[in-house]
This record gives sequence, structure tokens and C-alpha cells, in this order.
Amino acid sequence: MNESSLKKARVSSSEEELSSSSSSSSSSSSSSLSSLSSSPCGSSSLLPQLLFHRSSDFANESGSLPNGEFEPGLATFHRMRSAKVLVIGAGGLGCEMLKCLALSGFHDVHIIDLDQIDLTNLNRQFLFRLHDVGKFKSHVAAAFINKRFGSSGGGSGGINVTPHVGRVQDQELFPADFFQQFDLVLGGLDNVDARRYINSVLCSFVRVLEDGSFDGKIIPFIDGGTSGFQGQVRIVLPKITPCFECTLAMMEPEVTVPICTLANTPRKPEHCILYALIKMWEQAFPLRGKPDTDSAVDMRWICDRAVERAEKFGISGVTYTLTLGVVKNIIPAIASTNALIAAACINEGMKIVSFSSQSLDNYFMYGGDAFGGEGIYASRQWHQKAQNCTVCSKPEVVLTMLNPAVYTLSQLISDSRLNLKKPSSVYKHGSGYIYSEKKAETHVNLARTLSEMRVSDGEELLVLDSSVHVLPITVIVNFSTTPSSSS
Repeated sequence: MNESSLKKARVSSSEEELSSSSSSSSSSSSSSLSSLSSSPCGSSSLLPQLLFHRSSDFANESGSLPNGEFEPGLATFHRMRSAKVLVIGAGGLGCEMLKCLALSGFHDVHIIDLDQIDLTNLNRQFLFRLHDVGKFKSHVAAAFINKRFGSSGGGSGGINVTPHVGRVQDQELFPADFFQQFDLVLGGLDNVDARRYINSVLCSFVRVLEDGSFDGKIIPFIDGGTSGFQGQVRIVLPKITPCFECTLAMMEPEVTVPICTLANTPRKPEHCILYALIKMWEQAFPLRGKPDTDSAVDMRWICDRAVERAEKFGISGVTYTLTLGVVKNIIPAIASTNALIAAACINEGMKIVSFSSQSLDNYFMYGGDAFGGEGIYASRQWHQKAQNCTVCSKPEVVLTMLNPAVYTLSQLISDSRLNLKKPSSVYKHGSGYIYSEKKAETHVNLARTLSEMRVSDGEELLVLDSSVHVLPITVIVNFSTTPSSSS
């Protein structure tokens, strides 16, 4: 079942169920989104129909209010109160999301963040104060919201925010089962890898059956992102709509600077800062390891060395603020953009949980600096699923190569067609793990050829990159006698 058929479907039973649930008593209508998506495939199939099905592209005028089939009532209230929501990221976007969730009537909210509060966060991450610097963001953000809006603080909403500290990819802290408890996941992340990982986890919970229905728990993922005056919101219904991996080509490629440029021909102030960070720090403090990015002393040292190097090459523009931005990889952020995108994310979350209106299908883009900075621009785009997506469509890749006697295991797992960042293991049926980053004795295999590893034509290898995927990719090795650059 594709997106277009979902949009065009006319399912009268869905309308009847939605209508009856809105008018029923609180005791019989307190089912949450979890009850719709966690039960067998019948209910899982109903979820996308409810989200995308409307009598028309615009709300009709048949109800007591001109808002289509939706009638607010106790069912809506209980869905909002019983929905379990996870927010990933407690930065500028995450703070705004928590505020909007509290003001929208959500009750059970969890938040994950790894970072500690830095002085540079205070201009836009409004849940933090000067005395909070050095504390974990998730703890402070949760305490602030609970005190202001929670039952203990006298707030009428009675929200309860539970904080978690750690990397979302840490499977010891957050095993896959941890995420299955939630009904909605909101992403306020600042990096692509974490987005890819949580997208992979949520997609792993859903299986598409032969008849096109879905088995497992469908947990919607609403991903928000901002950079300066620009922002975006995307909705991912795992295995139904395009997942994050499907649209990975939209991401700007990571900018890298060759070390020879930094050492011999720096042209920008950023080059001088990177050289001070990578080379000069190591030379000056060989036993200390990396500098502490939260230490003003360390950051000032790097800034001073970068200024000296910039003067040597006639480069201007090295400042302490720029040094912090380069060293910490700080993404330009504007509070108003964060507020707008967070509001859009929570608005979509409310629609998903309450079924009160048609959901975004499936990407929203905002530009606050359009027309040469003279205006704003917003648009809704519909992205298609990638038929070769290894996460939501086709979990296998065929790699064709000419000569297995010279093609090494390292070359195989770094092949661009796999779209992996740092493969962590390779499993060969009958031989076990022929490479694992956790098993030092297997590292020597990376330099060995496929022939030496006894990989045969048509054999399947399971390749996992645990930094971006929770499940391995099946790589089918195909030996060919004719040149081929694609699978």
C-alpha cells in the first residue's frame, strides 16, 4: 500500500470508529495511540488510514464546527494524557518542544540528551540559567518544566518529564525495547547520525506483510531541525512514508579540510583554528588528550594560538566566539526559528495523537531569510520512498566487483553504495564475525582480500554500522567478468 492509495482511500469504518470514540464515555474511550499501533496488523494498518484519510483535502463544513469529522471530547483528552512522548535533544529546539508539550496538554514525556549546559547556550535555550552551567541539560530542563507546569508545581497540566542522560545510540543505556514504550518520538537533534539511528530503530519495529498490512508497533517520528533562519519538519511513519534514510541525499555533505591545507596553505580563519586544535594542542599537551571544550582556559589557549597562526599567514577574523563555534561544531541558531519549528512539530504531534486533523504529508520547509532577507518562505513538499532504501524498503545491497583477489574486506565495507559511516562488524554465515571493532584479533582481516576470506560468488554478508543503524545490511557479493559501477 503506497502513500497515494492511503491519501485517496475512503474508509467509512475509520470514520465510524473515530466518531464513536469521540462521543463515548471516558471509561470506554481512554485508548491511546499505543492501543492502535501496538496490536496486530489490523490496528497497525488502521493507523495510517486514520492519519491520512479525510473526506477531502480540506476540512468539510458538516460538523458543529467547520473542522471536518473531528469532534473534540473526552476521547481526545484521554489520548493526549495517556500518550507517552519521547523528546531527543534538550538544546534550543528541545527546550521549545518541552514548553509546547506542557502547554498542549501532554502528560507523560521523557527527554534524552548527552550534553552539559554551556555558557553559550543561554542566549536561546531559555530553560537554563547561569547557575545551571555545567549541569546536564536533560535534568535541568525536566526540573524546570515539572516545577512550572507539573502537578508538584501547581500547574494545571500536570505534565511529568523524565530525564535521561546519554547518547541515543548507546544500546546499553537505551536498548531497542526502551523505545517501544513510546507512542510518539520527537527529534530536536543537531546531527545526522543520531537521526539515522533512531529512524532505523523505529523502522525495525514494523514488518510489512505480503498483503500490504503492517505487523508491529508503528511509532511516528517527527524530526525538526533549524540552522539560522531556516528550518524543517518531517514526519516519518515507519515503513509507510519515506523514512529519514530515504531523504539522506538532501543532507549537505560533511565539509572536510585536508590536513596539508591546514598545515601549509590555510586560507580561512577556521583553518587556523582547526590547526591549533588538531596539531598545536597535541604538540603542546601530548599527554592530556583532547581539550575540554567546556573549559574557558583550553578554549582561550586554542584561540590565542589560532590568532598567532592567522597573523603569520595574513588572515583576519579569528575570534573567541568563532573558535567556540569551530571547536564545538556549533550550528547557527536563532531563537525565533527554534520556536516556530518546535511549534510546528508539536502541532503535528497533537494531530497524530488526537486524529484531530490531517497530518503533514510529509515535509515542511521554512525560510526566514527568503528574497534576499526581505521576506519569509514556507512550503510543504511530498517526498517519495526510495525503493532501494536499506532501512524501510530493501535491506540488501548487491555489490558487483571484478576481481575478488584484489578487493579487500575494508574496501567492501567502505563502499559508498552501502552509505555507512563507520562499519562496526561483518558477519559471514558459517564463519561467524570476520570483523568486529570489539574483537582486536579480527582487525587484521580488513586488509585481506575477499578471496583470502573465502567469500564466494553470490554469498551474503551481514554488515552493521551501529552508529547509524540498529540492524545489519545484507550485502550480496557478486563477482563479474565485465566492468560495472552499480549494483
